Amino acid sequence: MIVIETLTSSAKLHSSLMTIEFNYISASRRRRKVDCNATKNTSSCCRESFYVNFTQIGWDNWIVQPPGYYANYCKGKCDISHARYHHTTVVQKYSSIINLCCSPREMSNISLIYVNESGYLFQKNLANMVVESCDCA
Repeated sequence: MIVIETLTSSAKLHSSLMTIEFNYISASRRRRKVDCNATKNTSSCCRESFYVNFTQIGWDNWIVQPPGYYANYCKGKCDISHARYHHTTVVQKYSSIINLCCSPREMSNISLIYVNESGYLFQKNLANMVVESCDCA
């Protein structure tokens, strides 16, 4: 708690101008590593499994490996108790137009083997292709 006080010159009394209280949320509560499948009947922010099949989207003629991958995505509702940063909590208290969004917190890479236009095989690591965890921001 922070208390800002003033000193009146005539009576030399202290009077409080403002009192600010901080409620810190533990790091484990802020993290949103919850998979939607593991928490049935919940509407809060979670990671939904989503498999991209390269054959189904017509990319199997140039992507050799893997045949697909789990891209995943974030879904669900966010309220002020799930805010990642204290800044968000403070700002949202004063504004009704700011809404928290369930969005990726951690992303990981995938490795592809593909055939280029000349028919040569290449391997490439693509950054930030897999949603590993979600959070409210």
